Amino acid sequence: MAIVNKATPADVKALVDIFYSGFNDEFFEPLFPQSRECREFLEEAYGSWIKGKEGRQEAMVYVVRDEDGKTLSVASYWVIKPGDNGLQGWRSRWPAVPPGMSTEGLEEFFAGMESQHELGMGTKEHIYLEILATQESARRRGYGSMLLDIGKELADGMDYPLYLDAERDSKSLYIKAGYQELTDIAQSSPLSPLMRLRKSEREAEEEI
Repeated sequence: MAIVNKATPADVKALVDIFYSGFNDEFFEPLFPQSRECREFLEEAYGSWIKGKEGRQEAMVYVVRDEDGKTLSVASYWVIKPGDNGLQGWRSRWPAVPPGMSTEGLEEFFAGMESQHELGMGTKEHIYLEILATQESARRRGYGSMLLDIGKELADGMDYPLYLDAERDSKSLYIKAGYQELTDIAQSSPLSPLMRLRKSEREAEEEI
């Protein structure tokens, strides 16, 4: 039976493989090329998120392992707390961009998402699902939903809303998990902004 665990440093190389498996189309490949420099960039990112870093918002990285212990799916969440003044910029979350990767392309990619993120969430506390990916050979087994459930449990325990940016083909998965597309804000990214209300707001709506 597959189980969800917090990621450990031993997972990092597998997480990079999963990332490449999930984000390898004509949109993502120029941003995250399958090169030594980019692989090291992603390894540093995942390693840093798992270990934590002083002065940076908290990352929560979860994985799904199959019955053989193989790591097959990953979700990376960020916890934005009251007083944080919103999500920190991508340069605070990610490592320095190495030669061989497009700083300009990454800036445009992240800036578009961050603009609509700020419009949707402002400075209030929330949890941000930045990455959800599953190894191609392990898809359609419910692993993504398992990782979404962990995020919902985390958010409901803190009474925080959840936010993410979704590709068109994956929006139905998130809507099924209780997210709503934010259609009333200006979309500045090819990815669509979605939010799941905090637990207290959902309960208040149910009482009406």
